[in-house]
Amino acid sequence: MRTFPAPGALALLVSILPAQTYATGWQDFAFTNATSQGSPTIPCRVHYPALTQGQGAAVLPRPGGWPVVVFLHGAGSMGSDYSTVSGPLARSGYVAVMVDDARYDMVLLAQDATALHAILQQENLTSASPLFGALDMTHAAVQGYSMGGGSTLRVLASNPGYLAGFCHAPAFYATATANVVVPLGIVHGSGDTVVPLASSQTYFRDATSFTGTKTLYVFNNDGDHNNIVTTYLSRPQDLAVCARVQKVFLGFFATYLRGEAPGLEEVVGTSAASEPRLATILHSVQAPQLWVESTGRLGDALRITQNGEPGSGFTLVATGRATQQTPFGIFELDPATTTVLWTPTFSSRRVSVVDVAIPLLPGLVGKVFSFQGTALTVGPTGRLTSTTDLPIVP
Repeated sequence: MRTFPAPGALALLVSILPAQTYATGWQDFAFTNATSQGSPTIPCRVHYPALTQGQGAAVLPRPGGWPVVVFLHGAGSMGSDYSTVSGPLARSGYVAVMVDDARYDMVLLAQDATALHAILQQENLTSASPLFGALDMTHAAVQGYSMGGGSTLRVLASNPGYLAGFCHAPAFYATATANVVVPLGIVHGSGDTVVPLASSQTYFRDATSFTGTKTLYVFNNDGDHNNIVTTYLSRPQDLAVCARVQKVFLGFFATYLRGEAPGLEEVVGTSAASEPRLATILHSVQAPQLWVESTGRLGDALRITQNGEPGSGFTLVATGRATQQTPFGIFELDPATTTVLWTPTFSSRRVSVVDVAIPLLPGLVGKVFSFQGTALTVGPTGRLTSTTDLPIVP
């Protein structure tokens, strides 16, 4: 365990707090589609944070609405079948729009998801709708499984405004994957005998225009086509794989719909890599991030994690904030108090971790320290991370 060499060189970062969970409600909708593509009416089951638990419960009010995830089902099923997706999303503070249409039609499913972006924007503005004011469509993503995963890539290739995409074992269909210009997450199991792993590997390879990150999280043979999204037969491996998948997509959406970089811990960090059924994590970085695990208390440990393309970077700390535009992004630390704390090296895994400790110095209590890092990206060029602050507590 490292300790900081002097109080002036402390890099004290934002703590990871327990995620808040909510009571959830759900309602069935038949959204009228006035756009030029997709079904005339798009049936969906919508799950959301609610004032009370259960069907028809009122949406829990939130200024600006809740971030939204549109989910696209696999062939032969419907979105309402996937409680292992809708439940975790709604409990974690998202509106989950589960599409109940186009049972076997991948193209129609993609068209419906494309249309839903505008439909849900209008629903949010309609005072007579139970979803009035509940949908933050400026922070919306599309997610899909198998056939729906392929549909997800089709949607993102001509994106109507979704900020991110996440796929479970996406079936391979010829799409303009290179046109996907948002963060992309994919999970797949090596034991999948329905959709080969090569499908996800091809999507990952061809998504060359992504922003943020693209990640392919691969399970060993315990991960199959069913438990990559549901608990299936509820065998121990099904429960374990499904639980880890939930952590991956919730961490991904926390990062790219809420701007919470610590979410990447469950996608590419130490926690993600500790999964006993993991085969590999493929990861590419267009916008590097930094996150920590800590309470911020005196004497506590800090695990500092950054991601970046192979090469060297910097971990910087300051006791004040400032704003300066640079060729590498916005530098947000006070130059007069900025110190280089650490020079991380990124291997092919594209993640660097260092453990440090907060000194037992009572004079630090109440102080606020700010942190920002740098790393190489797929450019290749160096870029700055966003900045995080941490007040020190006893």
